[in-house]
Amino acid sequence: MKELFEFRRFDEEKQKRVMKDDYLFAFGKFDGFTHRLLNVDFIVDHDYNYIMIIHSFDRPYSYSQDTFYLKIEGKVTNHLQNKIKQLLHMNLANVKESYHHTTFSASGMGALICHINNGKENICVTIEDQHTIDDFELKVEKHLFRLLNEIDKWVEELYETLLIVSTKNV
Repeated sequence: MKELFEFRRFDEEKQKRVMKDDYLFAFGKFDGFTHRLLNVDFIVDHDYNYIMIIHSFDRPYSYSQDTFYLKIEGKVTNHLQNKIKQLLHMNLANVKESYHHTTFSASGMGALICHINNGKENICVTIEDQHTIDDFELKVEKHLFRLLNEIDKWVEELYETLLIVSTKNV
């Protein structure tokens, strides 16, 4: 059963949605208008517990089934904890909210999204697909890009494994 999980709230002062104070970090992935329409949220609380919600239009069972949906809960690995802690201690003042391509951008492009709440700042950063490390200048931008890509790679591997296991269990 699909369960609504909202880790964001509307900030009246900023006039935008920000991450709730219960959470430090969130990773989001939308792979764009593809056959699978993969959407992932990976939300980390102050104790480095996480909730990951994976939703896709891939149907591992049959086309008569609902879309793919899975909620996973666990503890963030020490490696990822260290990377997130490093980010939380960096100066986020010059991090942009959106990293779009200057020559091409489309509404159906995929993107990686990151919410960061270090107690002083509560920001959301969107990085469109096809960026490389060379597109970033600041140390904090490069760290963020590497972290998001590391989580993205893990999510992709996990998702592909889950699809294989789901198909075999039919």
